[in-house]
Amino acid sequence: MNGNGNGGGNGTGTGGGPLLTLRAAFILLLGTLAGIGAGVLTWLGGANPAEGFLAGAAAFGVAVAFFNALID
Repeated sequence: MNGNGNGGGNGTGTGGGPLLTLRAAFILLLGTLAGIGAGVLTWLGGANPAEGFLAGAAAFGVAVAFFNALID
């Protein structure tokens, strides 16, 4: 490392741009919150933890697709 923040690599990097855009991070955050909510509510409704996890994973996928279409 040379300490100037350029990475000192072999020049094949992306130029230090963001890993995710703000829009993508927000959509993934909303999907995660929806998935956690659905999973916890499923579990509290009497399902076993594995069913809660599967419900949360399905809700995450649907929520990401929904918020991707909604937020433009």
